[in-house]
Amino acid sequence: KGLFKILLPVSSGPRTWKEFYIPSRLASRGYLPFREDILMEEAYNFLGEPYSWGGKDGVDCSLLVREVFATTGITLPRNSSQQLQTGSLLWTPGSKESLDQILRKAPIGRTLIFLKGHVMIYAGRRKKNFEVLHSLYSWQEKRVERVVITPLKPFEKSVIRIITLP
Repeated sequence: KGLFKILLPVSSGPRTWKEFYIPSRLASRGYLPFREDILMEEAYNFLGEPYSWGGKDGVDCSLLVREVFATTGITLPRNSSQQLQTGSLLWTPGSKESLDQILRKAPIGRTLIFLKGHVMIYAGRRKKNFEVLHSLYSWQEKRVERVVITPLKPFEKSVIRIITLP
């Protein structure tokens, strides 16, 4: 009781299904509402998931972003360079407003921050630090290999574009 059964296809054979059970309170027919709190809740569900380039045995940065937005019916392209071309442009280097000014008013969860070959979900500001949620192989010369929340600070000089989705 209180559980909802979900059948998902299994890639190991034709018409093979695996049963999963989730709490009824988390079940929804159709897509979840496209709201910042929903997007962040979905993103937080990935925290700790293993990193895997190309998403073979875990999630990479672009798969993480794609999966989070897919729950609300937003279909994004496959990789970060394609995702870079979506949404509305908020900032690029050389913009009139500073990166700090943009992030102070950027919508949490709906804002994507791009480095060359990497995409992150803007997670908001905690004290003086702007934070991002992303699937990360390594950070500050340490292997991470997980979905984590980190300060944006070490990446700030590498930001090439910031967009927001509808």
